[in-house]
Amino acid sequence: MMRLAVASSVRGRAAGRGASFIRDIVPHALAIAFSSTKQDIYDGFLAPDPRRCQDSRNNAEVAMAGMNRRTVLRGGAGLGFLGVSAAVLPLFGTPDQKQDPSRLKVPDRSESDPRLIISNWPEYIDEDDDGYVSTLTQFEKDTGITVRYTADVNDNDEFFSKVRNQLGSGTSTKRDLFALTDWMAARMIQVGWIQKLDASKVPNLHANIIDSLAKPAWDPGRDYSAPWQSGLTGIAYNKAKVGEVKSFSELISRPDLKGRVTLLTEMRDTMAFMLLVDGADPEDFTDAQWEKGIERLTKANKDGQFRAFTGNSYVQDLAAGNVLACEAWSGDIANAGDENLVWLPPEEGIMIWADN
Repeated sequence: MMRLAVASSVRGRAAGRGASFIRDIVPHALAIAFSSTKQDIYDGFLAPDPRRCQDSRNNAEVAMAGMNRRTVLRGGAGLGFLGVSAAVLPLFGTPDQKQDPSRLKVPDRSESDPRLIISNWPEYIDEDDDGYVSTLTQFEKDTGITVRYTADVNDNDEFFSKVRNQLGSGTSTKRDLFALTDWMAARMIQVGWIQKLDASKVPNLHANIIDSLAKPAWDPGRDYSAPWQSGLTGIAYNKAKVGEVKSFSELISRPDLKGRVTLLTEMRDTMAFMLLVDGADPEDFTDAQWEKGIERLTKANKDGQFRAFTGNSYVQDLAAGNVLACEAWSGDIANAGDENLVWLPPEEGIMIWADN
């Protein structure tokens, strides 16, 4: 039976469903499960970036600690979260660490400065093309507001490192809006860094939002966030280069794929699949099950099974045949428009994600 694991991840235009689900879609659930009940304060406010929790195993793994989710890591680079125990995975701050919202409040300059600065993921919005007028162009035309749109969110942790000092000190990030995955949006809201939305100014949000995204535990009233896009994490392969790949376990063990597999540097996706491979529930797992998954992933990496751990850049290598199969976000494969690239839900289950 196909199992559904719910995760927070990333990207591209959503490609629709490909599996039968056995429980309701609750996009924040895996983030909460990873947080467990363990201590979640580190370095002032938040659990650490998992990449800071390296042990001194080998140079490849240490090198990964400085990489981000969408950077192609060639050769033998190991995952940055190898060596991370479940005890350091919590995602949210606690109330006593929340900043005073009044200290962080900035003046409203919308009347005097009609500009909007947005940071988002690459290839995550429509563009003007052959007579087609994009959403941004139409918005500027309808409102008179100038938009500076930048696709500079390459990784949740990487983007967090860009803005945490400014947000923590109450200074400007030089951005009005940005889109981050559930678990990172929850972090920022929990510590008091995000300005509350004026519900009267966003009537379409509450009128049109689908039920499964309407009331996340970390922002039940959608007072601080709005879902931008949602999609699935599964696997993909190049059918012109290799036979059908049906499961995640094949990615980590099939001999004919060795050295030509990529996995995602998004811990919550990759480790959820590792838990599923071992028959564990990503929404209810033990430390021992987590460690078993880490050990299996570490061994496969040291055995040369993986070409790289990547972000969106895996699509180019998959299309070129440098990569035969990979862990993949549904929107990326749909957006590639290549008939040889096949996305499918692995036998173990799929991840659901939403960015906000």
